[in-house]
Amino acid sequence: MKKKINLLTQFLNQGEFKMKNTNTKVKLSINNEDLRSVSVALVTAVIGRNSTQIRDLVAELDIGLKVGSAKDAVEALEKCVENYEKMSKELANCVDIISLIGDAKVLENLPDLEEDSLGVDGGGE
Repeated sequence: MKKKINLLTQFLNQGEFKMKNTNTKVKLSINNEDLRSVSVALVTAVIGRNSTQIRDLVAELDIGLKVGSAKDAVEALEKCVENYEKMSKELANCVDIISLIGDAKVLENLPDLEEDSLGVDGGGE
């Protein structure tokens, strides 16, 4: 299963696939143990793909503000806002999967245990 996750991560990280509709609704079954890995892959892909675009747009905005006209600066800023809104929507789409990650269960430190699993004295009687 780890190989499938790695392939999914590689596919998502490519980010260069151009499609008219960039969103695809997918229904699939994921093993509970893989939810965290899939969530990491999805969020990393969204942020990575958008980071390159944001860096370019911020450079364009910088030029527009420093040496361009007001119109150039406003257009560059509008592009930045559009990109951040798009990224925000993509990250919001990840919430459904991330919310399925099970909470780690914390074991209580029971005073009647003499040693924990590491062989360290727990201080109990």
